[in-house]
Amino acid sequence: MLRTLALLLLVAGPAAAQDIKLAIGSSAGAESTPIFVAADEGLFKKHGLDATVTLVPLMPNLPAALISNSVQIAFMTATTFLQAVAGGLDFVAVSGGSVTSHQSTNIAFIAATQSGIHTPADLVGRRVGVPGLGAFMDITFRYWLSEKNVDWRKVNFVETTFSSMRDQLKGGAVDAVGGMDPYAKSIVDAGTGYVVAQFLQEVPEGKPVALFASQRSWALANHEAIARFRAAYTDAVAFVQTNHDKALMDFGHYVKLPPAALLATDTGHYQPQLSVEQLQWWIDVMTAQDKFAEKPDASHLIAP
Repeated sequence: MLRTLALLLLVAGPAAAQDIKLAIGSSAGAESTPIFVAADEGLFKKHGLDATVTLVPLMPNLPAALISNSVQIAFMTATTFLQAVAGGLDFVAVSGGSVTSHQSTNIAFIAATQSGIHTPADLVGRRVGVPGLGAFMDITFRYWLSEKNVDWRKVNFVETTFSSMRDQLKGGAVDAVGGMDPYAKSIVDAGTGYVVAQFLQEVPEGKPVALFASQRSWALANHEAIARFRAAYTDAVAFVQTNHDKALMDFGHYVKLPPAALLATDTGHYQPQLSVEQLQWWIDVMTAQDKFAEKPDASHLIAP
């Protein structure tokens, strides 16, 4: 009898183990789609996680959510992560996430219909909305302007959430935005703005857009939770790649956008593995933008 019970437990494997509770925070960009897929398609459960996903409207609020333990893992841009570390927060990356690709169409420089903006140089002296100062869109937009020989210091960047960008453009609060699908597409479809450039296509390929971070102390104490999370996320990425429309509908359960807008969305490109070299590229870009008093050490920022 005991041998039979032991055999059953062995066969059951991880499924027989108690699910680990895990709170995950993310903003509402389309590149977070695999997180919502993992929740809705039971992939967290499959890998022994009792996971909940919380939307955090502004990217810069995610480090605070980690510090308060409102979430244990946060899906944040590489730039937000590095600025948090440079600011003294002891964070580590626990998984890669989305990466830049020259095939990406989900991030765009969008100008208000009435703005008269048609080139990067037209932004000098204008107000540009980004979802978090110091976050990915902000840093990348400034990098792109530099590559176009425009002084980003002469552009007025302001914070605005993805969901409010259309109203901000329509009301004239901002002249242009750095937008991400499905919100970018909704702005264009409504006639509120038009795409000037898909500037992500001009960033080198394979650089981390967003990654998963935790407090270092939590990561050191929760190797099993991280291993299960990585497995679930890898499965979710595979699901997105083979079930694109269903994945977007899962994403839509959280962002509450019409199906037509969702199904036309580019969810981005993913790479669950993360390297020191990838982080170092952003450190160099951000150093050129005076974002650090002291440069972070990329070699100590990835959890084993």
